[in-house]
Amino acid sequence: MTRTTRPPAYGVAARFPALAAYARITVRLHPRRGNPSAYDSHLGGPLLWPEDEAWPRCGRPKCFIPAPEQPEPAVVAGQFWARDLPDLPFPPGTDLLQVLWCPHEHDELQGGIGPYVYLFWRNSHSITPSSAPPPEPMLLDGDDSLVPRPCVLHPERLTEYPWHEDLPADLAEAVQSIREDYRDGLSIAPGSKIGGWVSWAVTDRIPQPCLACGTPTEHLLTIADTEWGSRESRWRPIEEDALGDRDAWNPIGTYIKDAVRLFVCPQSTEHPVRFDRQ
Repeated sequence: MTRTTRPPAYGVAARFPALAAYARITVRLHPRRGNPSAYDSHLGGPLLWPEDEAWPRCGRPKCFIPAPEQPEPAVVAGQFWARDLPDLPFPPGTDLLQVLWCPHEHDELQGGIGPYVYLFWRNSHSITPSSAPPPEPMLLDGDDSLVPRPCVLHPERLTEYPWHEDLPADLAEAVQSIREDYRDGLSIAPGSKIGGWVSWAVTDRIPQPCLACGTPTEHLLTIADTEWGSRESRWRPIEEDALGDRDAWNPIGTYIKDAVRLFVCPQSTEHPVRFDRQ
């Protein structure tokens, strides 16, 4: 089943022609609970994991809880194939991105407070799949909010425009004349998505320089438990108008608390990933 975003109330770039230069494509993932396979793009769920590669484990300091005696296994955040999501910045010779993270809070190790993230860009043709199941997560504090449930994806490409703080001062001032319309329905899609822009509604804009070279990073992926808020009716898929708000509010079946937003360096995908949570 496809998921379709409503068109905007009006063409914001027609009203502010200078915005056209800042347009970006985002891919709304529209994750919904399901049973994906290791050969699908998904959140949570099984991975096409190489049999000769150890599963990542995290022994780094945690926030609020003592470190375990043994490093604990990472959990699957998502898997993304180039055939489904060609907008991802796949390095030459790769066609598969796997995202795992430690399901506990860490302080400032990758730029913010949140899960420690692992990115694996792979050539699927070189993988001999492991037959072993992934290790069970060690929930040291009993909190499973950072353990994404298996979800299938329904990708949809849209055009986005920047958060006002990412615009030149004169253009930012101009769009402030339609501030609520621009923020809630004309600029940035909420929810889980790839690429495009991110909002800074909680903190104001926070620079995200690469931790290796200082180059401004670009948004790679957001994983969120909700797809829209009470003021964001445009972003509710047309096909789900009949669903009650309770069913629609949390389509992935877990509560991440704040959206996890990952950023990568445009110079090299081998540079460290950054994250922010809002």
